[in-house]
Amino acid sequence: MKYAEFDRYTDKNGVLRNKLGATSDDELDDFEHYDKATFAKTLAYYLGEINILHAFREGNGRTQREFIIQFALKFNYRLHFQNVTQQEMIRASERSSLYVDNTLFEKIIFDRLEFIK
Repeated sequence: MKYAEFDRYTDKNGVLRNKLGATSDDELDDFEHYDKATFAKTLAYYLGEINILHAFREGNGRTQREFIIQFALKFNYRLHFQNVTQQEMIRASERSSLYVDNTLFEKIIFDRLEFIK
């Protein structure tokens, strides 16, 4: 696993900062209209990007998952990671960072995402 390759870090970090660093809730409104599958794919994308920004193992996964959980709650989704194995998360993280493929993160999230409104 490589840490924050320059081209991936600079380009994608700008997207991440612009989307998640929005200055008002209005800038994030489009997330409210996503169906479960689209929202899971979006969360998986951001989880993959956050992992690239800080790809260290100890403690980082817990922090990333908590961030994604809180982000989901903002849009009335509950997300549970309790029954995800460490191996599942490692495989998803490796696939995301090595191949820019977030499908394993997407499956993990989709299977555990519940609309609560």
